[in-house]
Amino acid sequence: MWNQCACAQVCAIGESPTHLGARRESTISQWWFQQAERSRHLRTTERERIIVLSRGELNDGPGPDVRNAHLYLGDREVAGDVEFHEKGSDWYRHGHHLDRAYENVILHVVRSRSGGPDLPCLEIKVPLVMEQICLATSSPNESELLIAARMRFTKKVQHMDTLAEYSHPPFSALALGMLEILAMGPRRSQRLNQIAVQLGWAGWPDAVAWSGSSQSYPQGNKVWSLMEDILADPAPLLSGIKIAGSLIGSADECTRVNPFAAMGLSHSHYREWVINCLIPHELGLAGFRYWQKLKPFRHYGFERKLCQRLGLDFVPTIAAQQALIWWNGKLCQVRQCQLCPLLR
Repeated sequence: MWNQCACAQVCAIGESPTHLGARRESTISQWWFQQAERSRHLRTTERERIIVLSRGELNDGPGPDVRNAHLYLGDREVAGDVEFHEKGSDWYRHGHHLDRAYENVILHVVRSRSGGPDLPCLEIKVPLVMEQICLATSSPNESELLIAARMRFTKKVQHMDTLAEYSHPPFSALALGMLEILAMGPRRSQRLNQIAVQLGWAGWPDAVAWSGSSQSYPQGNKVWSLMEDILADPAPLLSGIKIAGSLIGSADECTRVNPFAAMGLSHSHYREWVINCLIPHELGLAGFRYWQKLKPFRHYGFERKLCQRLGLDFVPTIAAQQALIWWNGKLCQVRQCQLCPLLR
């Protein structure tokens, strides 16, 4: 079990477990045993690629922290020991340069390389390593990603149903959905509530606070003007919605053609609307098959980190991408590790 493993790793550090350096080294040890084999972008401080073929065995006695690790370093395959330190200079402070037990160390893993020996060195740069440790003991399988993606899609369908309840001519649920897409950004709730007042509502229905990057959709004058134009005269938007609806029989064609281009609405906004509004609203739960076919149109800042953390190679479809969004928002971002199905 994880708790036993973590306890053993703390005890493996050479200094007293109460020593600050020992506690910090223990977090590196935890990262190594939980994550190193699944990390795909590791490089030494000399820019040599590292592939951890086998993380090795915990050494609970004197000598290096890890025995019998198996790595690719650059273009060569090596086997030997691994040592963890808070600072590279701890190698000399602890007297390892005088101890023959450390002659077979093939990798020095540190938080700061300063003053270390002439060994391949992996520097863990995150300020607090413990916060970055993923405790998962496996990668999500296709079924688990599918379940997460279906939950996201179901929420989209339910949200569009809510917008349909609030809609009234000339603003259909899809028109309201487009206003939501255009409002994405750090001031999303404020802007949507302003629109709600203009439409005679107390507040925007089923409002969700924006938690994405402030740079995902920069809110410039052009976007605000476009939203005001739609509120003043929704006819061009409704005409585009009709065209988009006629294209939904072919997912690829539906996302290639932008019937709102003449309005000044970007292709990125249009495709976001197709994925999050048009498909869930027009096709209901049956529209999930489109998510399983379409490739992602844009990538989010957290994807690469989350793929590395979960041991995934890439994001092949909208469904897989939406699964990662669910995973990040419901589990990783809020540190709900105890709920993660990967902690078996």
